[in-house]
Amino acid sequence: MRFLIYLLGPDATLADALLAAVDVAVVAYLCYRVLLLIQGTRAVAILSGLLLVGVAYLGAEWAGLLTLSWILGHFLSYSFIFGVIVLFLPDIRRALAELGRSSRSLTAFVHGGRDARLEAVDAVVRAAVDLARRRVGALMVLERTATLTDLADSGLRLDAAVTPELLVCLFQPSGPIHDGAVIVQGNRLTAAGCLLPLTTAAAAAELGTRHRAALGLAEEVDAAVVVVSEERGEISVALDGVLHRHLDESRLRSLLSGVFVISRARGSRLVEARRAVATAERGPHVASRLPLQLLALAVSLSLFLLVRGERRIALSYPVTCELQLPSGFTPAAPLPAEVTVSLSGPWSRLRSLDPASLGPIRVDLSRARAGPASWSVRPDAVHVPRGVRVDSVFPAQGTVDLRPVASESPAEPR
Repeated sequence: MRFLIYLLGPDATLADALLAAVDVAVVAYLCYRVLLLIQGTRAVAILSGLLLVGVAYLGAEWAGLLTLSWILGHFLSYSFIFGVIVLFLPDIRRALAELGRSSRSLTAFVHGGRDARLEAVDAVVRAAVDLARRRVGALMVLERTATLTDLADSGLRLDAAVTPELLVCLFQPSGPIHDGAVIVQGNRLTAAGCLLPLTTAAAAAELGTRHRAALGLAEEVDAAVVVVSEERGEISVALDGVLHRHLDESRLRSLLSGVFVISRARGSRLVEARRAVATAERGPHVASRLPLQLLALAVSLSLFLLVRGERRIALSYPVTCELQLPSGFTPAAPLPAEVTVSLSGPWSRLRSLDPASLGPIRVDLSRARAGPASWSVRPDAVHVPRGVRVDSVFPAQGTVDLRPVASESPAEPR
């Protein structure tokens, strides 16, 4: 119970402990998803730098370095606005897009019906397999929920049916637009020779410009990008910022069909396809996610303690009181040996407070004369740590009757 009081406050109950556990678990899950989202991107280095600045800020606060803590505190405040929002804009956009995709149904397509979409997927799969067999590089972008009209404007505008023969022809090395990407919107091929943005995240050394361009587009918009490597004859798919590699015809067809077609009778084929591809890609060299989970839990606990510790509470402590009287005088009635001091401040300061460090409170009556004398306790006479405020002192004032100390008279000789 003492541990719960130390963490949650003096008024903590078992219900508060359960709510705190739920709070920590939810925040840990959100931190874990964010860490998965930014893993391998420049956001990791930026967050590491901000974390070091945060540790320095807490150290400055603890040591009482007011100027340094003020500078670091304002730096962290503006870093959140500019660093998190501006520098992490692609990652935030991708996270919000993923949230939007999870909350909407993908049964309705932007262009064309279910059968027409399946025909386009079949044509892309057949073309990718043919191009991989010939060791011819290719980039084929399939539109999902986000429109690719602006991207299509960067290349040569077309309006043709999606056929494997046309796709193979467009990527022939002798053609003028074979290095660009083709755009498939619905069941129509709408553009060729388009330029895609390159990813800024860390990627495998063997991946070339095509794979980096596919990842760059998949990180920013909701699209599936099929990549064929001319060096290795390998087929990959970039989807939601993740590159699925080493796909054969059946796995490629399963993944693309799951992306664009959902069967109500059998559940989400998208989930089934991704699970199958992820299982096939999982190998002995894939790093465990346990360190990320432990890091997310540590971050969640740290944030909980920081936020909970900043919660302001009020507590009362008895503090000893010392009255400094003039020499040769004594009070006619006993004075209070202690006063009750009411304090308010963050729990992080009050939970480690030693009541003995608040006093003793000295009341100076050394210049008083015989007779009634008034005394009072000022709030600044209480020794409180920085960030803690004295709300009241009881009793804060009083009156004492000072009398001369009676001297012993010498005995008279008989």
